[in-house]
Amino acid sequence: MKWLVIFLLFLAFDAQAMEGTVIKAEGDAHAAIQNDTLTIFLALEKTGEDPARLAREVEEEASRVLDRARKSRDVKVRTLGYSISPIFDRQKITGQRADYRLAIETRDFDEGLALASSLQPFQISGMNFSVSLDRRKAVKERLLVDAIADLRKKIDIVAGSIKAARIEMTEISVEGEMRIRPLGLAAVPAEPGESDVSVSVSGTAIAR
Repeated sequence: MKWLVIFLLFLAFDAQAMEGTVIKAEGDAHAAIQNDTLTIFLALEKTGEDPARLAREVEEEASRVLDRARKSRDVKVRTLGYSISPIFDRQKITGQRADYRLAIETRDFDEGLALASSLQPFQISGMNFSVSLDRRKAVKERLLVDAIADLRKKIDIVAGSIKAARIEMTEISVEGEMRIRPLGLAAVPAEPGESDVSVSVSGTAIAR
């Protein structure tokens, strides 16, 4: 019986050695890149007593502004929201308020600002600089290589500390994130600035 116990313990130890040591780690890479896209937010607020007439007037003005903005080849324009709500005074309706919101997006900052300033009666309510989707994708692809290299380096350090002779990667999970420095809607930034693009990966390896 004693030799049987010793033999079973030997098998358990040998199986553990064959399985190896599981190492879990994370790798990351990031880069600051110049913002290349400007989004300008425009708002039209108007009041009146007749909701039907108010809606007609606002829609006509918005249609005119949209047609003009869409003639610009380097500018994308979209509607963000449109609503008409009653104005109350001591629980009595005294009028109607219309609120129409637009956004124009461009990579030509000077043209975008000039166009937005001319789209009366809409007023600029804010603006935001960001990184275009195609540029963001290209940077993330480059950073993914660096993040995986960082992951592998950390795993190699752990494996070296336990005197492992061989390492096998069994799993890699990729996560990407765009961090953009926030700008208030009322802020008018003096320059585009930069955004921080980061990619992180996590992985599992077996060291033997």
